[in-house]
Amino acid sequence: MNLCPKVEKAMQLLGKRWMGFAIKQFLDRPQRFSEIKAGFSISGKLLTERLKELE
Repeated sequence: MNLCPKVEKAMQLLGKRWMGFAIKQFLDRPQRFSEIKAGFSISGKLLTERLKELE
C-alpha cells in the first residue's frame, strides 16, 4: 500500500517506543524536560532523541 509520504513519516514516528507517551505528556500541559523524564522510566538519552525527532 502506498501512503502519502507525510502520513508515512508520521506513522513511523508514532510507532517508535515511548513516542506516544511523550506526545501525550505535551497534550496535558507544557512541561520541562525533568518533569517529562520523571513521569516515566526512560533514559535521558532516549527522551532527548524522541524530542529531537518531534522538532
